[in-house]
Amino acid sequence: MICILEMLKCFSTFFLICLLYNPIVVAAEKTYVYAASSLTGAITKAIQDFKVDTGLIVVPVFGASSTLARQIIQGAPANIFISANSLWMNKVEETQLIETGSRHPLASNRLILIALETNLPFINLFTPETLLTKIKNQRIAIANPNHVPAGMYAKKALQTLNLWSQIKNNLAMAANVRIALSYVERGEVPYGIVYESDIVGRMNIKRVANFPTTSHPTIIYPLAIMRLKSTETAQAFRRFLQSQKGWAILTQFGFTPLP
Repeated sequence: MICILEMLKCFSTFFLICLLYNPIVVAAEKTYVYAASSLTGAITKAIQDFKVDTGLIVVPVFGASSTLARQIIQGAPANIFISANSLWMNKVEETQLIETGSRHPLASNRLILIALETNLPFINLFTPETLLTKIKNQRIAIANPNHVPAGMYAKKALQTLNLWSQIKNNLAMAANVRIALSYVERGEVPYGIVYESDIVGRMNIKRVANFPTTSHPTIIYPLAIMRLKSTETAQAFRRFLQSQKGWAILTQFGFTPLP
């Protein structure tokens, strides 16, 4: 009888260990969307509405597209990547980490000059010399143009307008576009170059100028699902972002959805 009891105890222990380590009963893996920092508001709202509609959970990771792309290439657990430009999506695609046929343009954006003061006149950048007259030697916050898409667009726009050489020494570099925006919000610098979507809901920030769309490459946000990371939740969230509900959210946060 004692031997039988001991055998039952051993079997029970073995059964519990199997339950703990059997992948069938382990909680489902999380689905991660790695998205450019300028998408913070829109993607956060989309995730909330997606959960209400489906009960499925998506975890966002926001940052500069360059930082996110490098993390993905180094093995970060991204299921979906949304970059603020094609360059960093191309970098990921070159490493064969994107599921074939899953890459699509999600939305577009616009580049603007902002300020904290509300009494500043609007600047027409089709006559760019007026910008130099208005800002004089004051500082301008931009995302780092060496690798952050918003900064790269800003540098190209200033170069096209023949302003880069005169302004570059007055620039306050930020790790991403949202940090550049925060410099202006906190009054640390009087001006900033950000996306149009960044100022949605920020009543204390004023648009001072629109950069001509011809002064820089078109601002496109490509979306792709990572190879071997194509979960049902990831596919469902991609479809949600490209649905009428998803487009409405993108529009609400200042983006132009792309079919």
